Amino acid sequence: MVERTEEMKKITTDFYDNFAEKYWAKHAKYPVESLKKFIGLLPGRSILDLGGGGGRDALFLGAAGFNPICADLSPVMCRKAKERKLPAVVMDQEKLAFRLGVFDGIWARSSLLHSPPEVLPGILADLRLILKPRGVLFLGMKASIGQYVETEFKTTENGSTYYCYWPTYRLHGLLETCGFEVWELSILGKDSFNERNYFETYAVKE
Repeated sequence: MVERTEEMKKITTDFYDNFAEKYWAKHAKYPVESLKKFIGLLPGRSILDLGGGGGRDALFLGAAGFNPICADLSPVMCRKAKERKLPAVVMDQEKLAFRLGVFDGIWARSSLLHSPPEVLPGILADLRLILKPRGVLFLGMKASIGQYVETEFKTTENGSTYYCYWPTYRLHGLLETCGFEVWELSILGKDSFNERNYFETYAVKE
């Protein structure tokens, strides 16, 4: 296990600031099937795109008639979203500052894997509070290789980033402990590094 420091957190934020243009080009393709499944479960139209990057998925949600707002710790990513006429706010997912019960859905694709394991229960509790009754939470995560939570500070040619990987069954249990009913958990294949399984979870606020 690698303990994440505040310096690592800043390095991760700087990574996305510096990688913003390349990120949009590298991840230009919408996860259409996942987005369609998500919006098909929603009780209303208000959506938080948590860790929304430059707003790629929020653009899809907006075009589908929903009302997304992007929240990201990277100021550059938020600026890119605003350039695409999307509402965006610079905000730490570990220190959320939204009103209670304001969102029908939360789309968190590959964002919570940047927070250390000890803070994830608190984040999930906060996400539950800002969801409306029967609101839907979507999580896109990378799985650990074994049965324990794993962390690493990964350095590639594009920069350095902190990652946290959860066994699917442990994340399932944590969601239920935090007051969510897990509707579906699917493993979709290897991540972009071809190292770990990427999986998606759809859960509803109980």
